[in-house]
Amino acid sequence: MRRSDIESGRLRYSCNCGWIDLGHANPQRGGAHIGAWSLWYEIVHNESNAAYTAYHIRKDPNPLERIGKDLWQDFRRRLPPPHRQFVPDPGPGTWKEPFKFPNGRGGFLVTYRQEMTGHVGRQRTYVVSRGLTFEQKKSVALAIFIEVTFLFESLQEAPRRELGIPFNSGFSAEDLVSNLLGFYVIFDRDHGIRQEDLPGKCGQLGKEESLLMWDLGYYGQPWGFIQNKRFVPKLMPVTAKPCTGQPCTFPREFSRIVPAEKGVLFQDWS
Repeated sequence: MRRSDIESGRLRYSCNCGWIDLGHANPQRGGAHIGAWSLWYEIVHNESNAAYTAYHIRKDPNPLERIGKDLWQDFRRRLPPPHRQFVPDPGPGTWKEPFKFPNGRGGFLVTYRQEMTGHVGRQRTYVVSRGLTFEQKKSVALAIFIEVTFLFESLQEAPRRELGIPFNSGFSAEDLVSNLLGFYVIFDRDHGIRQEDLPGKCGQLGKEESLLMWDLGYYGQPWGFIQNKRFVPKLMPVTAKPCTGQPCTFPREFSRIVPAEKGVLFQDWS
């Protein structure tokens, strides 16, 4: 987060949601598995696509497959070397067993990714239980979203943590909340949260007022050095003049969805 981001139109202060990175708050950020829209699509549509069914892949073949492949290998080894190359090697036997959750339900695969410029990022694939309600799918999506967000921000935080460089984008004051706003635009549209409503709900300020807030700092500290590792904003310590008439509290509708517990409705896959 830099002052120049305000000048460029990417960054704005809001009285109720703190700093908003308008790029992070965009749920359609593009790229395979990237952005809240992509996560929503996979959560909703992969369940009905057989290609995303979760299987255990076993390296040892079943008995009939093992016998067949052993006979094939014996035949192949008896051939002269010049002819052997034209007979395909069947390789080790494998067979698939459908994945089952403890309650007996099968699962489907969902992949979510966050990345920075240069396509450096963090990605995880999960297996999600079949037969969930839409509200349960929202909870699973939020849990996945939070975990990958922390993995990605920790990657960006590395220069600060490992090299002692105090200014970088990892867990910047605007990151987590801006990401969360984009998530709710996609996953809670049925409760009236739309992209065009965010400025009003958050009390978003204009360019000049945002510059004023930047220059005030956060308890005297430059905003560029402030980190936030929670999905609630760091608001100005006092109600500054541009925010007169605003609640100056994070809207409750952005905490309506509760993240699911891993291992019950979903779990790690890779």
